[in-house]
Amino acid sequence: MNFKEFDDHKKPREKAIKYGFESLADNELLAIILRTGTKEKNVLILAQDIINYFNGIENLRKVTLKSLINIKGIGKSKALEILSCLELGKRIKTIEKQKYYAKIIWPEDVYHLVSDYYQDLVQEHFYLLLLNNQNKLVHQNLLYKGTNDTIKVDIKDIIYFAINHKSNKVICVHNHPSGNSEPSLSDLHITQEMKDNFKIFNIVLLDHIIIGLDNYYSINLNKKYHIFK
Repeated sequence: MNFKEFDDHKKPREKAIKYGFESLADNELLAIILRTGTKEKNVLILAQDIINYFNGIENLRKVTLKSLINIKGIGKSKALEILSCLELGKRIKTIEKQKYYAKIIWPEDVYHLVSDYYQDLVQEHFYLLLLNNQNKLVHQNLLYKGTNDTIKVDIKDIIYFAINHKSNKVICVHNHPSGNSEPSLSDLHITQEMKDNFKIFNIVLLDHIIIGLDNYYSINLNKKYHIFK
């Protein structure tokens, strides 16, 4: 059935206006993002194809540009629109967590702050958290992306960001895509090197947290923590 032949009350946009977004099915929400279908499929069928391809909307957080354009009817433009919406949702959730975990006291606070970001990553990502004297978060950003088992860290960059944001307390975070958060010799070495260099600028490395799969490691406390769901 051609989408234009649908009754207005069955079209996603009209339903959203009249009944609210919560009234829409998953494929109807996605159809609003896609806007149009193809000659062979109306937009609702195309939206359902995407959901089926990834075995449910819960797996959309794993999608990439390449995986989306593998679906017939999805070009770069539609793929980018979907990825942009997913990224917005991710950032909104991160900002909400920033407010809740604005003050960092324990390694657990760090984990809950960044855990969503580190879900399903296949490369090592190095994240920087900058705090003030009251241990309140003043800045955070992704500094580096590496491979599936290595990452190159330039300590000068961290010092620059700390000084630029008038922060004298630093927490570094990176992940192990293997799932095992125990530090490598390289992790321990760079942590000690950071501590030694930071002292020159009166900057304190509060911790270096490694994120695994349902576990994380505090190098400062020399302790591994497990997440039970």
